[in-house]
Amino acid sequence: MGASTFSQSFAEKYEAWASVMLPALVGCALLIYQAFFAIKYPANLPLAEIYENYTKRGKTDLLPGLGFRHDIVLPQSTMRDIMARPEKELSHADAVLELVQLKYALGHEKYKADPWPCILVKLDINSKLEAVCDGMNEELKYAFDKYIGCETESWKEVDLLETIRMVMIAAASRFTVGFPLCRNEAYLRACWKVKDEIMMNGGLTGATPRFLRPIIGPLITMNLRRNIEQVNKQVEPIYRQRIQALSQQNSAGKPDSEEPQDLFQQMLRYAQKERPRELHDLPSMSRRLCFANFAAVHQTTLLVTNMILNIVSSDSQYNTISVLRDEVNDIIGPDSNTKWTKYKVAQIIKSDSYDPFRFSRVREKAPRDGKGRSTTSNLSFVSTSPEHLPFGHGGYSCPGRFLVDFEVKMIVAYLLMNYDVEFPAKYNGRRPTNRWMAEALMPPSGARIRIKRRS
Repeated sequence: MGASTFSQSFAEKYEAWASVMLPALVGCALLIYQAFFAIKYPANLPLAEIYENYTKRGKTDLLPGLGFRHDIVLPQSTMRDIMARPEKELSHADAVLELVQLKYALGHEKYKADPWPCILVKLDINSKLEAVCDGMNEELKYAFDKYIGCETESWKEVDLLETIRMVMIAAASRFTVGFPLCRNEAYLRACWKVKDEIMMNGGLTGATPRFLRPIIGPLITMNLRRNIEQVNKQVEPIYRQRIQALSQQNSAGKPDSEEPQDLFQQMLRYAQKERPRELHDLPSMSRRLCFANFAAVHQTTLLVTNMILNIVSSDSQYNTISVLRDEVNDIIGPDSNTKWTKYKVAQIIKSDSYDPFRFSRVREKAPRDGKGRSTTSNLSFVSTSPEHLPFGHGGYSCPGRFLVDFEVKMIVAYLLMNYDVEFPAKYNGRRPTNRWMAEALMPPSGARIRIKRRS
């Protein structure tokens, strides 16, 4: 008994030590490698020179990547050929698996090799957008009241990225798991930790030589597995409840007209018909939910944070805040209690713009159809083309980009219509600069704004 207790205690201590020290050791090794053997990627790369001498002239370029990887930059002229290549030659799934290292993050490559929740989003998102708007109307008010507050007399200074990440995960969870789990603080924080750990694993394991990944990957993801278990724990009650309801509906021979309208319910219904083995595998369903959350909140949080920084920074020169508020007033009126609908969100075009309003001006001057809608859909935020690739293009375009469009517009509109925002005096009216983190350009950590509820 004593030996068993000692063995268990030693194992727990070793796992705790490894979960802290191993990422630090791998990080140090990468820093040494980057410092002495490679160009610091990508901050110190001569990107303008690469564009002028290679990309602009239709030439391919090979760049040093993170760790032991290399990146191939192809000119725009190759887009048609790339789109025509079969998956077995140029695999989008393989690229994502390499980037995120899902084998170690979620324990199996099936979560990308067989991404059936993405298929659900692609097929059903347009029919669900009205329900998304209805839920977001409630969730944004709750999240902003909770994480920012309702003080109308005095200014409050907040960490912008930390605040937006909590608003974002709450709003996205209204779509993915619905009420009341979307307001469960333990669930929301576990989901965010999973997102952060997935990113850390992708960076550290992905930068490790391939022959070391089977050793490094499982060790780096120790904390990730613990956080996934927390998600499991929080999801289990509604999972059991919904599985029982589905079973009763099958016995009765008809579906429940009032069943939840969130993504998790769609996943359960699909699995019931097409993936019955996964339906009764809670860990598998939770991991798919974690990956759906990752896709829903990671890039969107960074986008909204950068967008708010740019809006506040450009306000003194372009009167950006007033212009955006006027557009919202024209669409929903001055009453902040007026609810958004799918049609009203689609009418917002100025939030799609940058270098303020250069896309917006083209769309405003374009002809209108019989319902007053702009006919220049190819200039919208969600449009894809060889020149506009934030969401991919063609068959590889992101199926959730329409949801992202709605979330971003509704969050920014809610913020500007209900709050006054400004930078702290120490910023002198200019936004802090972004920072490189591995291969990603991130919003500045710790960037702050001053905020006050509008009376």
